[in-house]
Amino acid sequence: MKAGNYSSDVQAVNPRHYFSVIIFLITFQVACFAQISSKDFEIKKLAHGVYAAIHKPGGRAICNAGIVDLGNETLVFDPFISPYAAQELKRVIIEMGLGPVKYVVNSHYHDDHIRGNQVFKGASVYSTLVTRDLIEKTEREEFKNNNQNLPAVIAKSDSALAAVPANDTSQKIQLEFWNSYYKTILESQKILQTVLPDKIVTLRETIKGSKQSVELIDMGMGHTVSDLIVYIPKRKIIFTGDLLFINNHTWIADASLDSLKKCLIKMKALNPSILVPGHGPVGNRNDIDVLLTYLENINQLAEAQIKKGLKPEEIKEIPMPAAYQHWLLGRFYLPNVKFQMKQLVSQKSKTEK
Repeated sequence: MKAGNYSSDVQAVNPRHYFSVIIFLITFQVACFAQISSKDFEIKKLAHGVYAAIHKPGGRAICNAGIVDLGNETLVFDPFISPYAAQELKRVIIEMGLGPVKYVVNSHYHDDHIRGNQVFKGASVYSTLVTRDLIEKTEREEFKNNNQNLPAVIAKSDSALAAVPANDTSQKIQLEFWNSYYKTILESQKILQTVLPDKIVTLRETIKGSKQSVELIDMGMGHTVSDLIVYIPKRKIIFTGDLLFINNHTWIADASLDSLKKCLIKMKALNPSILVPGHGPVGNRNDIDVLLTYLENINQLAEAQIKKGLKPEEIKEIPMPAAYQHWLLGRFYLPNVKFQMKQLVSQKSKTEK
C-alpha cells in the first residue's frame, strides 16, 4: 500500500444506514439481555451498571439481591438464602458480561441474606462487626435446628397447602411462599458452609470502581440490631436490605419499631430515586412513607390493646386492615402487634421508675 489521494475511494456514510446499525445493535443487546433469566429471580436494570435480582415466587432466592458493575469488578449485595440460587446469580453475572465478583455485602445476619456467600470465593465479604458476630453465633445453631425440625415442618406445610380451597388465591400465595422457603433451606443444608464477613464497615465506607463508586452505610439498629445499606450517590439508588419491605409485612421483633422508623427517615433524607427492598418489587421514596404508615398502624393497634387491659399472650388474632391484606408475609402482622405491646409496656415501666 502506498500513500496517495484516497478521496476517490471513500464513500459518504448514509446517516439513515448509520442509525439503522445503531438501532440494530441496541435491539440485539436488549434481546440478549432478556434471554438472561433464572427460575429463582428476575433481573431488573435500574441504571447503567446497576441491577436488582428480584425473588420469583416459588424460586430459591427468597430475598432480593443487588448487582453493581464497578468497572472491571462487580459488587453483589445480599446473595440470597440458597447457595444454589447464588450459583444462578453468579452464572447470570457472567452471562451479562460483567467483571468477576470482588465484593459481597451482607446487610444483616438473617439467613436469607447471607447463605450465598460461599459461592463467591475470593471476594471480600463486608458487614458490620455486630452482623459478623451474629452470623457466627446463630448459623451453627440454625443449621442444627433445621436438620432436626424442617422435615416435620415441611410435611405440615404440604398438608396445609393441599387443604386450601381452590378459590382462596390469597391464602394459597401466602402458604406457597413459606412452603418454598422451608424446602429451599432443607435443600441447601446438603452443601451449606458458613462464610463469615472478613471486611468490617464502621459508619461509612466507599468502594471506588473505574465506572462508578458505592457507599456502604452502617445504619445501626433498624430491622435488626445492626443493618447496612448500599447507596449509589451518582444514581440515587439504595439497596436497603430488610430496612424496607414493599407489599410485604415487615418484621420488627429483632430490633424495635422506633429504630426501624429512624432508619427509614435517614434513608429518605438521602433523597433516593430508586429503592430495592429486601422483599418485594423495586420502589421509590413513596414506599418509605407506606411502611412508616404501616408501623404507625402497628403502634396504634398495640396501644389500643393495652388500653383494653389485654396482655400480648391473650391475643389470638387481630383483624388486618384491608390495605395490608394483599401483602405477602401476612403471618408477621400479629407478632408485630404483640411485640410492640411488650415494648410499650417496657418503656412505660422504665419511665415510672
